[in-house]
Amino acid sequence: MTMTKLNDYKNFFETKMNEALSTVREHINNGVPDDELLDAIEALRYMDPQHLSADYSDKLVDSVYLLKYGHAYAFEYAAAYDAILNREIYAKRHRSRYIKTVKPVTFGVGSGISTWSIGFAYAHKAEYSSWFDFKCPYSDTGVDLTRWPVSFDMDFDGSVKLYHNKKDIVDFICNHWYGNINLMAFTKVLNELPEDVVDDVIDAIEQKAREGCFDGNVYYLLLSHSKSEYDNDAYVQRIAQRLIDAINVNGDFDVDDTVPEYFSGNLHSNDLRSKMVPMNNGASVKCYHFECNDLGYHQPIGQYFFNESFKISDNINDTTNQLKDYLDNYYADLDFRAIRTTSQICLQIIRFSRK
Repeated sequence: MTMTKLNDYKNFFETKMNEALSTVREHINNGVPDDELLDAIEALRYMDPQHLSADYSDKLVDSVYLLKYGHAYAFEYAAAYDAILNREIYAKRHRSRYIKTVKPVTFGVGSGISTWSIGFAYAHKAEYSSWFDFKCPYSDTGVDLTRWPVSFDMDFDGSVKLYHNKKDIVDFICNHWYGNINLMAFTKVLNELPEDVVDDVIDAIEQKAREGCFDGNVYYLLLSHSKSEYDNDAYVQRIAQRLIDAINVNGDFDVDDTVPEYFSGNLHSNDLRSKMVPMNNGASVKCYHFECNDLGYHQPIGQYFFNESFKISDNINDTTNQLKDYLDNYYADLDFRAIRTTSQICLQIIRFSRK
């Protein structure tokens, strides 16, 4: 890949974020958000179960979501794929089993921002590592019941294509699974699904394992969580081990839960805040987050190793701060705080290598 390719990913991301900004600004008059915008902000209050009512088929809701979470999640997923690529490079150099191309399925794909992150991670690695010869995946199979109108459907040459499957997760696993998938990504979705649905997802994966569908040499499981929810929900903390048990029901694989430590920040930075470090919560599977310093400061997204692509424009900052200030002054029970640091990034990456 060339610098032009990396710039394509950067420019596309900035274009999408600016589109979201324009949509939101249409609903602000003299600094005052209209009722539609207030309703969209209200619907995205994930920490209050009574407000999980977001309609992702609505362009305004999607735009608010991206202004609030877009930079943080784009960075988080890119960091995850960077760690995965570094782990496979390590395996290749040490002549152990490895995969040359990630072939992902993303559950709860939403806007497809994680699809963008896959391509960006490959393009960044190819640009800055002359020895990098791994092939970028042609596509990401995205599974989601809602097709978001604000979507990271990339159309420039060589970009990772998002193939949207309007199916529920269990239906896809049971009836539409195909054999060359080697990475299953759950981007925040397992935090939001009812427990009985999560149980059904795990049962469906176990059945596929019993049927011999995991017959390759290397597989990945990527789980992304809200840190505050993971911290406080013992059920969510157990999901990774249950998924491992389901995939490895036949005992065919060695399991590695340390993949986030291969993130470039761990390999090249002396700043603890730039490293993925395991949370100290006693769970059976390591869950990683970004540490803060002694004063409680997390690293701003824009100061990372990926900083040339995660800059936050003054226009976006001005609008999000304007919304925050207005709600702080006039709505005691409603807020808008865009994630601009790594404080809520929390993920698990599990690697399965055939024995």
